[in-house]
Amino acid sequence: HPPGSDYCDEGLNRFVIGDYAWAMQDALMVGYVRDERTIARHLVPAVAKRPSLKTSHAPAPTLTEFVGADAEPSTEALHASTHARGFPWCGGKGTAGPITVYHSWHQA
Repeated sequence: HPPGSDYCDEGLNRFVIGDYAWAMQDALMVGYVRDERTIARHLVPAVAKRPSLKTSHAPAPTLTEFVGADAEPSTEALHASTHARGFPWCGGKGTAGPITVYHSWHQA
């Protein structure tokens, strides 16, 4: 599946609308990719095309010190993106704050 369809529309969007991790401020998505797809060339443009994801920080490398010479060649640096959320908390406790989603992609 292209990164935009299932990964963004069916996966990442569920964190934004509160179906997944509604009480959390951090989340993790793991992707297994083929055909040399990368976060920079494939996920970043897919996220940018979707205003519904309310992205305040596009996917960017993070924790790069943990992906060094000993990393598997098929391991891409962990990336993180931040998304606004507007659904109400249970019990009238206000509106949900942003969520940071970490993206871990591995060549299959």
